[in-house]
Amino acid sequence: MTDESTPEHVQLALDLIYQIESLDVEDEVVLEAGLLVIQNTLHKMRREDRAAWRYRLSGALVMPRAGRKAASC
Repeated sequence: MTDESTPEHVQLALDLIYQIESLDVEDEVVLEAGLLVIQNTLHKMRREDRAAWRYRLSGALVMPRAGRKAASC
């Protein structure tokens, strides 16, 4: 459950996670659908913003090294 102090992107993420989990689909299907959503959203952005987000996304998807803390959202 979220409250008014919870950032909008966190609220949306929690809502999406809840909806996806209630669908009971395979992890691979969720990830493929997520890629389509990301690609569609990036396509709608200005070139400069798109480049910055691609860089940010690529860094977020790199697995953390052993002994290194994972970045939080």
